Amino acid sequence: FGKELLSIGKFSVDEKIKGEVEFRVQIGAFAEKIPDEFIKVYLQVEGLEEIKEGRLTTLTVGHYQTYEKAEKERDLLREVGFTDAFITAFSADRRVPVRVAKKHLEQQKR
Repeated sequence: FGKELLSIGKFSVDEKIKGEVEFRVQIGAFAEKIPDEFIKVYLQVEGLEEIKEGRLTTLTVGHYQTYEKAEKERDLLREVGFTDAFITAFSADRRVPVRVAKKHLEQQKR
């Protein structure tokens, strides 16, 4: 494949990360408009960010340089009712697999 193929779905084909990575906590994803009953709840979350990924809108919180900091935020969000919250990783504003982001950070420490 040429350079034109950069990703399949939401993940990069080339799993090597170039540059910085950050972790975010995802608390919701919607294929259509965010339902009104959720909007009030989501507006109470500080630092909420809406990300468009094709036809899907995801809601994330935070920009953490370490997985451990993202874990703490995820746990806090789960305690207040976002029981499905989970950690995602990004590099250059592109979603990357968390395992790849963690591996990248470990290699940088060496």
